[in-house]
Amino acid sequence: MAFSHSLVPAQGISPSYGDLIQTLANGNPRVASLASAGTSEVLTGQQMASGIFVRSGGTTTTATTDTATNILTALGPNTYVGMTAMFFYVNLSSGTATIAAGSGVTTSGTMTVATAGLRCFVLTVTNVTVPAVTIQGAFALGSAVTA
Repeated sequence: MAFSHSLVPAQGISPSYGDLIQTLANGNPRVASLASAGTSEVLTGQQMASGIFVRSGGTTTTATTDTATNILTALGPNTYVGMTAMFFYVNLSSGTATIAAGSGVTTSGTMTVATAGLRCFVLTVTNVTVPAVTIQGAFALGSAVTA
């Protein structure tokens, strides 16, 4: 399973803190990481579905999301319109990371992650027939993040 369904409740139901704590206790979300000096890269569906993505090395980068089709595949076979998932992008690089939209992906809100910072993103499935997702920058934690 690429993403814990306990973080993705039935439509219209908010997850309880108990579910989140149990999910974390079970080892989910998983951490995906990338050490890269590149100024552009692809943030894959699997990396987003892992829950926590850590980038280190290099300077300023633009991370373009995978396609909506690949993101839905990474979320698993039970995706539905309105389903949401969170992922955290931790930027341990020496420059700002900017998240750009891949095919079938719409972004909204602040899509940058400061140097040595973390930003939470909320991914919402908007169509499963013609795969489409929206990724919204939710909140950030400042430059006190360490490895």
